[in-house]
Amino acid sequence: WAARSLEEEKKGKRAVFMARHSFNNGRAVFTSQHDQKKEVLRSGSLEVLSRLEGFLRALPSGAYARSLSEQGSTIGDHMRHIANHYDLILGALEGKQSRIDLIARNRMDRIATDHREALRRVQSYRERIEGMEMPDLERLLYVRDQDDMHSDPQELPQCAGALMREKLSQHSIHHLAVMYQMAIQLDKGFRYAASHTNAFSTPAQPQARTPK
Repeated sequence: WAARSLEEEKKGKRAVFMARHSFNNGRAVFTSQHDQKKEVLRSGSLEVLSRLEGFLRALPSGAYARSLSEQGSTIGDHMRHIANHYDLILGALEGKQSRIDLIARNRMDRIATDHREALRRVQSYRERIEGMEMPDLERLLYVRDQDDMHSDPQELPQCAGALMREKLSQHSIHHLAVMYQMAIQLDKGFRYAASHTNAFSTPAQPQARTPK
């Protein structure tokens, strides 16, 4: 009786597994709605990094660390800011941390001045996202950040899916648009968006609720 019950339990688990997955040449293909949303998020994140890489490859090296004015920021400064977000957020998601402090950022000065290092970093983020186990999109993290330099820092709860979409993809697209405007002022012949008509729009990604 015990052996029969154990066998029935195994069959039941197998039936549940088969109901949630399909198979392709003997390999499980995840078809649950949650898994599909994870892959859409991964795909959108990789698309944004691909656009950043394309921009950096098209950018003349002399424009990367040159500012428009004596006290102005550079494209390298914007890339350092983007890289800080990726380092902190991906590190937290991979390390199962529950808190992220986006204010206490690493300076990462080399990225601000080294065009090749910035390109290498973007490529490394792509590899990490390609290979990482995507987090539970509803996993709650506490993010310390501030809206601007004049506002007080706040620590607010945010779901992992919304965090990747807003603080990585949308944040990067915003800075990519700024960097593009800087690039065409620094080099009148620079053109990137002509062949990337949607370069400054965020790829379609799953919406995740933001905790109240």
